[in-house]
Amino acid sequence: MRLRAKLIKVTAVFVLGALVTPMLIAAEPTASISATALNVESIERSERFYGAVLGLERVFQYPAEGDDVIEIGMVRSDQPSLMLILAHFNDDPLPEGKKTYGRIVINTDNADFIAAKAAERGATIRKLPSGGGATIIFFDDPDGYEIELYQATTPSD
Repeated sequence: MRLRAKLIKVTAVFVLGALVTPMLIAAEPTASISATALNVESIERSERFYGAVLGLERVFQYPAEGDDVIEIGMVRSDQPSLMLILAHFNDDPLPEGKKTYGRIVINTDNADFIAAKAAERGATIRKLPSGGGATIIFFDDPDGYEIELYQATTPSD
């Protein structure tokens, strides 16, 4: 009887191992984008802009102590896992045409409200016509990085 119980246990371990091992080997690691980093002319100016327009708040700086801050991280309190990093490493001018390689896209439920806040801070607003009913608005931050606000259509009742 004991031999049979041991045989059942050993068989169960092998069967379980045969089932679990391929799942462990084939499993893909998870990955997600957690931050967007921008090289800015003035951390203070950009921090004020993104704080006022998007409601972002500083959650870290590097170095952690002192006045020679070269990088800060900002998040919204309701989205702490998505961060904007603002960096200023030296006083060299930012390269011409830097925004031609990308933009920051922000999903929102009120693009016009955010655009109005950006306009109050000097941004030129460019609203695109959308055949699908979505609201798409562009503006530049103080360093010329392009921001896209995207507001999906709401299903009608």
